[in-house]
Amino acid sequence: MAYPLQAVWRVSERNGASIQFLISIPKKRLRHAVDRVTMRRRVREAYRLNRNVLTFPKVNIDMAVYVA
Repeated sequence: MAYPLQAVWRVSERNGASIQFLISIPKKRLRHAVDRVTMRRRVREAYRLNRNVLTFPKVNIDMAVYVA
């Protein structure tokens, strides 16, 4: 956790891509659409830059990042 972001993950039994990634930015926490889109873009970029650290061979992971 890095306030206000939280991440949860689990090992999945499915076949296919190694990581499924979900970003949830609720309207309750960030009222303005501009702020939600900016936060979503920042989370996506942080994931893109660090996804090599999160990749595990032969393990499928479902990951969600959301604003607490």
